[in-house]
Amino acid sequence: MRKVFDNAKLAQHACLLEGLCICLARTGGDFAVIIHSYRDCANILPRGVPGYSSDRFFCTNLRESDVMAGSTMERLSECVRLVAELENPAAIYVFGSCLSELIGDDIENGLAEAAEEISMPVIAVTSSGLDDISPKKVVDRHADLMYRAASAKAEPIPFSVNLIGFPPDGGEIAGILAAAGIEVNAGLSEKSPMPEWLKLPRGSLNAVLDKSLFSIIIEKMKNEHGIPTLEVPLPIGVSGTDDFFMGIAAHFKKNREMKEAIRDKRKAAAAAVSSRAEEWNGMKIAYNIGTEREYNHHITAKSGLCEVGFFRELNFDVTLLIQGSPEPRRRFLVSRQLREMGIDAGFDIFVDNVSMASALRKAKFNLVYCVEAMAEIVRPTKVPLIGLGSMRTGYGGCLFNLELIAKTLSGRRE
Repeated sequence: MRKVFDNAKLAQHACLLEGLCICLARTGGDFAVIIHSYRDCANILPRGVPGYSSDRFFCTNLRESDVMAGSTMERLSECVRLVAELENPAAIYVFGSCLSELIGDDIENGLAEAAEEISMPVIAVTSSGLDDISPKKVVDRHADLMYRAASAKAEPIPFSVNLIGFPPDGGEIAGILAAAGIEVNAGLSEKSPMPEWLKLPRGSLNAVLDKSLFSIIIEKMKNEHGIPTLEVPLPIGVSGTDDFFMGIAAHFKKNREMKEAIRDKRKAAAAAVSSRAEEWNGMKIAYNIGTEREYNHHITAKSGLCEVGFFRELNFDVTLLIQGSPEPRRRFLVSRQLREMGIDAGFDIFVDNVSMASALRKAKFNLVYCVEAMAEIVRPTKVPLIGLGSMRTGYGGCLFNLELIAKTLSGRRE
């Protein structure tokens, strides 16, 4: 069963502890994280990477003598008290590890006394790396950690929406929604700070890219606050942006107001897309997924395939390049999964990073959409590359995307 499960995956495996630490390192806010393990476990933290901070992370630095003496929980309790006293954070997250699970430490119950003493939320997280997990589940757990620090009491704001999992767009989306009489209560991406997550209970609707990406908080907000959830597409290209806005408008019965709000911006984007679609009709694009672990929401959602529809709207002939085992059984399972997702595109599977060049050479691609880390592999093939996740959302973003594609196809780098 495990092999069948692995073969069906479109993304790489992940370690929950590592993934959550990466997510929390780029999340702003007044909180601390304690890793309950030996100190080498802290080496999973990103260092020297722009946008990532390891200053809020601490480790219990367990020693063999602590394990042998059965004093690991005493060491953890002392660490919690010290962090609370010296850092005074708004909340403390305590992560278990492979070691703490192996020795049977009951972190959640064991921290109850320490939490009462310091009078601040101490949130225990079972995060053993003994089992692999998908990046999607990492994102789900990270969102839950943020939500667990939110107040249980909140007055909902009428005609307000939580945009969960959408990349920042410079304000166009919020402006259009406001023009239709809908307020953005919280706009959440993987880089949003904790205070933005804490707004969630005040929204009257959750709009998400992928319900399975935020399944935990969706269920909690439904049960605790009665907040419904609507799955809408990534607002990219004209069609995707139309469906995004009109889906939210339909929920609030604001269809007429929304059509008026999007009219002018949509007109310019639609004309540009129509022109480029005629120019690029039949060009071949390789759309790469599964090469890196991704915790960016709009890339992790729908297994990284949220932007396929945009390239199809431009009349590109899309071929998915999926990294992993190319055995026949996996090809069958991937094909079935794509059909279930409604993705109408051909695909090829390559084994590792180096093999991607061969996959690109098998067909005369005009463009490749993949992670920037693959640039050195792609360059010898002379196929122009656009970095995965570089597309912008909204009607204004659509115009930017068309210009980016045009420049890339022509070989311009300015």
